[in-house]
Amino acid sequence: MMRLLSALLALLALALPAAAQAWGFAGSDHPVDPAVRFGVLPNGMRYALRNNTTPRGAVMVRMLFDVGSLAEAEDQRGLAHFLEHMAFNGSRNVPEGEMVRLLERNGLAFGADTNASTGVDQISYRLDLPRNTPELIDLSLMLMREIASELTLDPAAVDRERGVIAAEQLARSGFQLDNAIADLNRAEELIRDQPDVPEYDATGHETGTYQHWIWYHIGLYYFLNQAYIQAA
Repeated sequence: MMRLLSALLALLALALPAAAQAWGFAGSDHPVDPAVRFGVLPNGMRYALRNNTTPRGAVMVRMLFDVGSLAEAEDQRGLAHFLEHMAFNGSRNVPEGEMVRLLERNGLAFGADTNASTGVDQISYRLDLPRNTPELIDLSLMLMREIASELTLDPAAVDRERGVIAAEQLARSGFQLDNAIADLNRAEELIRDQPDVPEYDATGHETGTYQHWIWYHIGLYYFLNQAYIQAA
């Protein structure tokens, strides 16, 4: 993975036209922040790097996908959020349950320093590294790679996570949240130009494992040209 980090830094020297096209700079009249180094990897993933001194000695790593719940078909409602959860539940090189423990051993608290979120048009993963060391940066990039392309989506793990998400929904339910979700659904109806968008349901898919596989391996969710890495 150190080779991956070295290659990423080396790509800063690539010609700007490719990065400008990939990031959309060519069609924008907004000035580009000169403090940010933008680029694109050979596989299509974009990256943005910025020197950051606050907090001192720390590194913030983000991986974002420009796709969210709007990409779900009617029989896939809730899969974007479900797949966000599955990112922490087993991949080719990190067994189920080990990712969180691995991060905790390196000083990252789950929730505070390690988290993810799903919106209507974006899914994001966040790692706040407490130390600016090659080893920890290397680890963070390896884990982002696991999330992007190596998830196993084991059927038993999928079934176990249903209960976690159901409990999360129950814990967060209440008058204010229910109203907020209703507002989001109305906004999504307008965006989709389709009335009566079904209520959010992350746990009720009878063929959930198959649908997860379709979204992750074939569908829109993880096309790398819709993804980008931010580090500061």
